[in-house]
Amino acid sequence: MSYDGSEYRALWWTQGETPGSAQVWVLVSACGDDGSDPGDPGDPGTAPAWSSTAVYTAGDLVSYQGVTYKALWWTQGDVPGTAQWGPWAQQ
Repeated sequence: MSYDGSEYRALWWTQGETPGSAQVWVLVSACGDDGSDPGDPGDPGTAPAWSSTAVYTAGDLVSYQGVTYKALWWTQGDVPGTAQWGPWAQQ
């Protein structure tokens, strides 16, 4: 869902909780302040940048140091590409 120019994804059913201030919401992509349309998906081949505070679930894609990774299971704070058997698979 879009809220205040940024895109969020709910981790579970929710009602009345504000994105960005409740744990149920995960920031998918932040609004740029360059005046671009926040509804523009940009380059479809570019995954959003990895964030140490975001929660990711199986199948989520992120970009870290120029490489795209896919989450294999729920993870938060695990740096992509640092653990051989970690939650991230290089794409």
